[in-house]
Amino acid sequence: MKRRLKKLVCAAIGGCMLLASMMPAMAAEPFEVIGEVTPSDKAYSVMLTETNDMMLCNKKPVDLTVGKRYYMSYTIDEIEKNELNQNGVIISESADMEYPYLKGTMHYDFTDDLLFEEGATYFIRVEVTKKGLSYLVAKMGEKESKWIELPVQEGENTSDCQYFGLWLGGSIKAKLSAVLCYDEKGNDLGVRTNKTSGISVYDPSVLVSQEVDQYYEFSLKDAMDLAISNEKATESDVVFMSYRVENVQRNEASQAGISYNSAPSEPYPHGSGILNYEFCGGKENPLFIDGAEYLIWAQHEGDTLNTLVRRTINGVSEILAFPVYYGSVNEKCAYFSIWHGEGSYGITADIKEFQCYDAEGNNLGVQTNKEDIKITRFGAIDDYSNCEAVYWCEENNVVVILDDEQNVIITKDEANAEQKNYTYKVDGTTLTMKMGESDAVYEYYYGYMLDAEGNRYERLHDTKVEFVTGVAEHVGNKIVNVTAADGYKVARPENPKVEGYTFEKWCLADGTEFDFDRFVTDSVTLYAKYEEGDIQTYDALGTLTGGISSTAILVVAACVLLIAGTVLGISIMFKKEGKKNESKE
Repeated sequence: MKRRLKKLVCAAIGGCMLLASMMPAMAAEPFEVIGEVTPSDKAYSVMLTETNDMMLCNKKPVDLTVGKRYYMSYTIDEIEKNELNQNGVIISESADMEYPYLKGTMHYDFTDDLLFEEGATYFIRVEVTKKGLSYLVAKMGEKESKWIELPVQEGENTSDCQYFGLWLGGSIKAKLSAVLCYDEKGNDLGVRTNKTSGISVYDPSVLVSQEVDQYYEFSLKDAMDLAISNEKATESDVVFMSYRVENVQRNEASQAGISYNSAPSEPYPHGSGILNYEFCGGKENPLFIDGAEYLIWAQHEGDTLNTLVRRTINGVSEILAFPVYYGSVNEKCAYFSIWHGEGSYGITADIKEFQCYDAEGNNLGVQTNKEDIKITRFGAIDDYSNCEAVYWCEENNVVVILDDEQNVIITKDEANAEQKNYTYKVDGTTLTMKMGESDAVYEYYYGYMLDAEGNRYERLHDTKVEFVTGVAEHVGNKIVNVTAADGYKVARPENPKVEGYTFEKWCLADGTEFDFDRFVTDSVTLYAKYEEGDIQTYDALGTLTGGISSTAILVVAACVLLIAGTVLGISIMFKKEGKKNESKE
């Protein structure tokens, strides 16, 4: 029986040619048909980092009953350290035990390279018979091909077994590629191990970049304990990040990795999630090498985080994976972060063309946990769907409204002003408005844009207006109308009524009267000013003196919402293609 099976596999490997002459081609094409079953084209890679006593096996549980056959193949690309004392083939009830053969059967030998020789490709077939585990192992090396016998057996249990594969006893540091586990129909069964640290299993085919219309750039200066995350919370299980690193002046790290967390702004965001990382010990963070381009794939899967990095330098790419895990996933996790920490080690570099997006190519933005890092955005607008992004130019008092369907509305803040409608397109840092026979071209930086004359159009954003009345008894008045037609101005509240005092005006901290006809471009605090004839004085804190409480009481009177939705149930109305587009919180 075994002789017939050997002939079958040899025929598939070598055909009618000499087996030795086929070795280079087969080693270069490890996905060729091996044995009597054609495997799927789903192949995995494995990175072993000082791992001990490892089982490499199928991820999907299978039915290992009498007569069932299952297959595994793999190629050893590189061995950095080999202190193995056992090589074997195993079936087991569990894929989580340190010694899984305690609930299964293992055939092995006391060697360091029988199933683990650098440059070799291996094929394993396992079958449960009435007499127990039956196996077949073929090795294709650079110089020879041979069948492998495993004379030692441990355990005799075959009942309830669901996992099959490779057993390595001892310590090993190596890289494997073209790892396949499949059934008799060639169906992919996935690949996993019995270890949570010191090993990474990944699918290289997931590292495919997408076209995304937005990117960001920022500089790091002696940044320590740094997290770079998606700005928008995401429910997606897969997130991509890509970027380029330039002008590295300092790159020292204790840890480097990727986290999945619920607190991206925290000094240590992985304290609220899980971190997949490696120890750097003060050496370079591999995620910030000067001149390198990166594509990162991160996947949240159940209670685990899978990560993979492709780093390209001078056109040559290599795959990086992190072997160590810390923490655990929680239900509020919604952010994927690049991590540089911990301690006094820092990074100084420029980050170019940074993109963060989900599997569908939706832009997720970028943020860091450092307030002093200024992020500049480039590309098309995508951060709203129910209302427009509004830009205002103080020099010419022009309002420009851009919507997510690439329509643009231009108007002046005047009564019954004529509204002009065009279309626009963003390409990098250029925004072009289609205006009939001619185009208007703006320098576009998302937060602002410049026209041909150099006039600056600021993007209006969330602002908060606070009123200080100077007395604890006054509770303020709510602003009830903030609309696009008003030009994003804060409405004047009802004058505060304070017994013994006559209200005069609202002032800035320096005593300058606030202009309610002006656009509100930044959050501001206003102070109540009372007439000079009253027995009181006004100071920069907006306090009253002369018998009244001198504590300044802040009352939030209005939040001007400029991006989307409303505040405090106020409906914000915008004109869009001649129709009203209403959004309610």
